[in-house]
Amino acid sequence: MRYPTPARWRVRLLGVHDGDTILVQVDRGDDDQSVWSIRLKDVFAPELSQTGGPECRAFVAKWLDAEADGTDWPFILETFRTTRSDVTVSTLGRLVGVVTAASGACLNADVQAFITTSGFPGGIGS
Repeated sequence: MRYPTPARWRVRLLGVHDGDTILVQVDRGDDDQSVWSIRLKDVFAPELSQTGGPECRAFVAKWLDAEADGTDWPFILETFRTTRSDVTVSTLGRLVGVVTAASGACLNADVQAFITTSGFPGGIGS
């Protein structure tokens, strides 16, 4: 049996840990508003202690602030499951996801482009 991928959720930002990890509240319906730590898929930001780490964190925070549209749930999060099971893709206790704004802008693509054009080293996994 194959499970659907990706799943899409309405989310609001609760915090930015670094350039590739955020904390969101997820609208799962029926008054279930879970809090998830999200590892941005295909983003390899330097760690906060590395060159560019604080700048990447600031970029993510600024992007999320600029793209918030004033609604309760301004972003869409896509999460993924493995292709042969019902196991959600995660790493180090964080779900792996893609964040998109109502404007169509993709946080993952924009932050990775920022890292690349700034010449910052990649973080773990790059």
